[in-house]
Amino acid sequence: MKLDTLSLEGFRNLLDAEIHWHPDTNVLVGENAAGKTALLEAIHFLGRNRSFRTARREALIRQGATGFRLVASLSDGDRHHRLGMEGTRQGVRVRFDGQDLRRRSDLVDLLPLQLLNQDAHLLIEAGPEYRRRFLDWGVFHVEPSYRDALARYRRLLQQRNAALRQGLAERAVRAWDAELVRVSEVMDHRREAYVRALQDALEGLLEPLVALRAVQLHYRRGWPAEQRLDELLGQQLSADRARGFTFFGPHRADLGIRVQGRPARERLSRGQQKLLVCGLILAQLCLYHAGTGRPALLLVDDLASELDAWHRDRLFRLLLELPAQRFVTAIEAGQLPELAGAGAWFHVKQGQVRNVVYS
Repeated sequence: MKLDTLSLEGFRNLLDAEIHWHPDTNVLVGENAAGKTALLEAIHFLGRNRSFRTARREALIRQGATGFRLVASLSDGDRHHRLGMEGTRQGVRVRFDGQDLRRRSDLVDLLPLQLLNQDAHLLIEAGPEYRRRFLDWGVFHVEPSYRDALARYRRLLQQRNAALRQGLAERAVRAWDAELVRVSEVMDHRREAYVRALQDALEGLLEPLVALRAVQLHYRRGWPAEQRLDELLGQQLSADRARGFTFFGPHRADLGIRVQGRPARERLSRGQQKLLVCGLILAQLCLYHAGTGRPALLLVDDLASELDAWHRDRLFRLLLELPAQRFVTAIEAGQLPELAGAGAWFHVKQGQVRNVVYS
């Protein structure tokens, strides 16, 4: 779906407003702390029911307000929808076309989006949970059966772990194993196929973006390749009891990223890491479009200031070709000459959003 309009009330430092977005490219320009990132955060919250800046919901509520309200009009071809959120310190209510949405997975499916910002390098440098989240986003949106498998696996794992912590008998713990293994194999096959497709998509993007050669993606499934998971769960039962949780399984999977045979975190500079992550995100959004025929949303927060002119030019020219609805921030228009004349431009100052150019 595409985001057509967004109404905000009581969100961060932003003044109450209704913003009409361009279907392809939207550029937000303004000084630091003007509210540009808060606008991206509002869009991100609409699509994920979580902020990329804070875990504290109360931090999203404007000072003096009791809560915030976000209302978006969305379009999917000739179909139009309405998505609304009301957030207080106690919780968030989500409604879609007048009906309550209770499952976060349903929300994520409505407004698929990805973010590129100054923390992009964490996909390479940080722990495997970052890369699992990236991997699962991609598979979730192109393989319908994966959604149920992922939700089912999480429930089964939670139940097996509870049995371990409660010190139940071996039979009670292992009662979950057969179904856990079956669902694990479904997830494993879907993830592995997706990584192969991602590798192919990435190769077409890296050369014009960062001139990196021999970038290899490798899926690590979360248990030793030479062992069967059902046998491993039995062998590890005593150790799992001592730990109080199941050690091996898809919840420990990782995406290995190597450059010329060495881990990317060791081979690449911080700047190169960010460009590689840009390539990975762009490849992922291309796969999403190829698999669904729909554009996702891409939020790009102040990335231009972290790139030299040559790489910035390459990146934003690729962004313009991407089958996605783009939202890009910068401190000043001169940082984004590649986007001059594209889509809609907005000036953000002290929380106020003003449309300055539309083409």
